[in-house]
Amino acid sequence: MARQVDLILQRGGEELLLVKLSDRFTTSPLAASDLSALQAQLRPQALREVASGRLLEWQVLPRQLETVMAEARRSPKVAFASHVYRLLASPQTLVYLASEMTVQFTPQTAPAAIAAVATAYGLRQQQAVDGIPNTFVFETTAAAVENPIKIANRLAEQSQVLLAEPNIIVQTDLLYRPQDPLYARQWHLSHSGGAQSLVPNSHISAESAWELTRGSRSVVVAVSDDGFDVDHPDFQGQGKLVAPQDLKQRDALPTPTTAAENHGTAVAGLRSQRKTG
Repeated sequence: MARQVDLILQRGGEELLLVKLSDRFTTSPLAASDLSALQAQLRPQALREVASGRLLEWQVLPRQLETVMAEARRSPKVAFASHVYRLLASPQTLVYLASEMTVQFTPQTAPAAIAAVATAYGLRQQQAVDGIPNTFVFETTAAAVENPIKIANRLAEQSQVLLAEPNIIVQTDLLYRPQDPLYARQWHLSHSGGAQSLVPNSHISAESAWELTRGSRSVVVAVSDDGFDVDHPDFQGQGKLVAPQDLKQRDALPTPTTAAENHGTAVAGLRSQRKTG
């Protein structure tokens, strides 16, 4: 089943598909005393600063998200609150909404018309953008009934608007990386070139794959190769080896017969290994 797209972000002429996170939201920063009071009221599972303190991220149970977020919005101390999103095409990339957006109007649009548009969407003009005619940074107010992305999308459809883009904060989660001391030598899994004189991207992008799954012993993978050192530590443990066969000797012990038969052990080890450390 395809994952639902919750929002479309117009950015630089492209459409970025966003998926809403079900367990967190953000608010504007708060003074220490106000934060303590609101934290006691909302009782989040976790709370942290993001974007160098520009936002607070509140983590809650998914079933409580909308209720707790609405409660935060009712607080007179909270100037802005928003859902948190991920890029559909890059799940490790988080998209946080700020309360500002940049809007460029046509040269013919008069100040009174710009003010009317701002009022209609619950926006407050903050400042002009230097060097770009009729372009301004606006901030959402309590009168805004939609988030900045939705407002910007609606503004972009109007004939007097040349551009409307919300100011967003993008944060990329680091991909999972094993702490095994020998992992750096496994260049075929992931590498960044450099000292080993490797061609960029000449690996299998294992770290991206590990964001989707870390594997399961219920999955059986067949490996056909030269000899296998069945006594190797990577093959020990229940379910690590299933019905080994030596197709040349026609027995169940496919051990190497020469020193050159080491490729099978390396390939099977990659398939069945687990991290150390």
